[in-house]
Parts: sequence; C-alpha cells; structure tokens
Amino acid sequence: MEKLADLPAPALITFGATLALIFAFRYLGIISADKAGPSSATVASVIVDPTALMSATAAVKHLAEVMTDGQEEAKNNAHMLCRRIEGLANEVEDLTSAIRDIRVDLARLAK
Repeated sequence: MEKLADLPAPALITFGATLALIFAFRYLGIISADKAGPSSATVASVIVDPTALMSATAAVKHLAEVMTDGQEEAKNNAHMLCRRIEGLANEVEDLTSAIRDIRVDLARLAK
C-alpha cells in the first residue's frame, strides 16, 4: 500500500478508474443476470417433442452398438497383429542365428 502512495497522480487516477469500471461491470452483470429469468435451456427442455427424444435415444443406442462392434473388431485386429509380429520376431531370430553360423564358418575358413 505504501508503494501506491508513491505513484504519480495520473497513475493513481487511472488505477482508481480501472477498479471502478471493474466493479461497475461486475455489479451490472449480476443485475442483468437476475433480470434474465429462466435460462433458454430450461425452456427448451420443456418444449422438446417426445417422439424426437425417442428417436434420439434409439440413435444413441445404435451408435453404442456400432462402437461396441468396432471395439471388438479393433481387439481382434490387435491380436492378429501381435501374432504376426511374434512370427516376424521368430524369423529374425532364425536369421540372426544363421548369420552367426555363417560368420563362424567364415572364421574357420580364414584360418
């Protein structure tokens, strides 16, 4: 607070005016929100047609089924990829041992 007293007069006036604007906008915003009444979401939920709600519910159920099927298919694809990667890893191990055998044979021939 002592540092505020050291500010020049124009800076103090600007600071005070800024604080006054902030509090004024906040106060007026609270007043306008109180006058607005019920929100539009509340009114819209009362107006919604029950048949539209039922069709939306059916669409959401269908989407959930499709998503479940997609998850099952993705799980099967992941298992298939794991089996193929395992097969490739075995082939790489076989190639590595074959290369090791070739290097040993070459070392024997070089002697």
